[in-house]
Amino acid sequence: MKSKINSAHYFLGFISLIITLFSCEKVIKLDLNKDDPKIIIEAAFEVDSLNQVDSSTQYVYVRRTVNFDTEISGLAVDNATITLTDGKDTIKSTPKNYKGDGKYELKIRKGFVTESKTLNLFVKVDNKVYSATSACPNHPVPLDSIGVFKQKSFGRYNYSIAPIRNETPAGIPNWYQFKAKKNGVKINKILVDDDQNLDGVMYTRKPLFQLNEFSPDTLVNNIPQFKIEKNGITTLKDSVEIELTLVNVEYKIYRYLFNLVLNQGGRQSATPSNPDPIFSNGALGYFSVQKSYTRKKWINNK
Repeated sequence: MKSKINSAHYFLGFISLIITLFSCEKVIKLDLNKDDPKIIIEAAFEVDSLNQVDSSTQYVYVRRTVNFDTEISGLAVDNATITLTDGKDTIKSTPKNYKGDGKYELKIRKGFVTESKTLNLFVKVDNKVYSATSACPNHPVPLDSIGVFKQKSFGRYNYSIAPIRNETPAGIPNWYQFKAKKNGVKINKILVDDDQNLDGVMYTRKPLFQLNEFSPDTLVNNIPQFKIEKNGITTLKDSVEIELTLVNVEYKIYRYLFNLVLNQGGRQSATPSNPDPIFSNGALGYFSVQKSYTRKKWINNK
């Protein structure tokens, strides 16, 4: 994520610049790298089905934004000090726990991260502290299975994916992030949803999204075939494996991701806006204590 994230602000500035250019003949030199670098923090702590951290290790990523014309996505920060606290106990990660590429390791004690606990994260970089608060949703909704809807239109097969949730608590709003993999390879798309129209529904089979990655790539003798790439070799197969993860998140995380989708042009007829800030002192990124459920399913051409 780069400093060009402020798309709405830059758009207004661009319009003002066009007006200025057309009102005079003076040559104006643009400096797209004027903004000071910002800290980017990414921290997602998972709570398992036993209401405690499944693994004793969690990770926090700390980077800086880079110039507009730089190819890399962020500059790793290797001198951060990270503190995780519930107001009583504290867990720290120092530069000694740095694993490279902006990645810091935190050793979490069993039972420290639970659904009922609010946690505070502090990240200190160059004598400046960035802080955020997060709590896992108290009534996480599970992912019971994956529904697949197959359609053929104009000679092409399209598959829509539906997360099936057998129970959503009535009167309790829920927000979700979905992560998908095809044959074990991560699909880099932001997918979010809420239960605004399905509150309290006991059996949810709502088509959520169509991922072209799960639709057949070609036809062979009028039979849909999927392209499978492995070790640089592309082959055709008659089936692919879906892996879908439902992540229960807080509303502020949902809004953060939703606004990122708008900036990427993921939803039509919506005005892009800056993601709602999660961290203090102008840091970008998110801190989320969340609960996830993962299911797998095979799609074939039969």
